[in-house]
Amino acid sequence: MAIVSVFSLGHWVAAAIWNQQGDFKWLALGSFVAVGVAAGGYWMWCRWWEGREGKRRGEAREGGARRDKGV
Repeated sequence: MAIVSVFSLGHWVAAAIWNQQGDFKWLALGSFVAVGVAAGGYWMWCRWWEGREGKRRGEAREGGARRDKGV
């Protein structure tokens, strides 16, 4: 939540500095970049979590099939 607050504060400061109608495109671009970075971070976290859980259950990361050592 702290990251969201920092971005929000930065966005408000930028809006106060660039308050002309033509400057809005840069504020919107910053918002889209922030959403893209957040989505990329979430995707990376999901991949990390998937790999971590797979190792815990004894699954291969590529195939996802369970490997029982006794069979």
